[in-house]
Amino acid sequence: MVSDAEDSTKTIVVDVKQQKVVRTLTLGNSNAQLMWPTSRGGLLVQAGSEMWLYNADLAKIATFPMAEAHSRIQFSPDASVLSIQTPSWSKTAGGKWQSNGKTDFLQADALTLIPVVNPPKVPILADSGFVQVEQSDGDVYFRPFASSERTLLTKSKAKCTARVFSLGHDKVLVGPNCSDREAKLLSLAGGPSVPINAGDLAFAQTSTSGATFVLGFQRKSRMHFLKDFNLLGDLAGTEEISELASLEAYESNSGKKIFQLTWKTAKDEPLYNSYDNSAVALSPDGLMLAMIHGNWLEVYQLPVSH
Repeated sequence: MVSDAEDSTKTIVVDVKQQKVVRTLTLGNSNAQLMWPTSRGGLLVQAGSEMWLYNADLAKIATFPMAEAHSRIQFSPDASVLSIQTPSWSKTAGGKWQSNGKTDFLQADALTLIPVVNPPKVPILADSGFVQVEQSDGDVYFRPFASSERTLLTKSKAKCTARVFSLGHDKVLVGPNCSDREAKLLSLAGGPSVPINAGDLAFAQTSTSGATFVLGFQRKSRMHFLKDFNLLGDLAGTEEISELASLEAYESNSGKKIFQLTWKTAKDEPLYNSYDNSAVALSPDGLMLAMIHGNWLEVYQLPVSH
């Protein structure tokens, strides 16, 4: 599913194997530029301060009003649950500002509310609950949707907060933190962790089936600060340094790397955040990887080792 937004948003559903367009939908609303596929073949669209749900035939079947257009939207890895987090602030009696944000949890294929008791302020959605990172010590916890009890997943070695990515099959990737370059692939059900070299990690993306996940990296040269200030060309009279971008696909159950793609970024590409989750996607079964590279949509067949 590819979107192309100018004055309106056009959604194109493409059959990759047959290389043909299956369906198209044009939304006559310049605010309707954010869209996500659901677990049952539907389509969710944010249009200003509303969420619209379309079925597989691209007919609108439900809407949900959001508190504001700039709410933070997050999906579980299997795309069955979404959270809409709206931040707000107020002053205490002592004159300090405190966060009073509201978070709604919804079934993605119906836009119906999910009741949650004492929801966490900053949830990381897993398929079956929340992953929480304790800000005071960096420890990582898991809590099911239907429970208020949480269990410890891993303790932080350093007193800093590690990055946590929620993956399919109830897996999470923890780290790297501020002290090392190694991340840990953990199962929410327990068991041993799998180490993954994740230095320079920019993002993680997963297939809705949970069979495969992909990590995106941006490798910075030792002279990257010169590129930031555009000094290299001025001082040396040459072009700016090329940076390396890389995608690595992994089998979720074993943590085995099954695919890697590396390329040099073009001179006019930004050094930071060149490729994020919106530019890379996995097919629901995890067997194909699609990415936007310049003006091209590229699709790769992944090895069938899982």
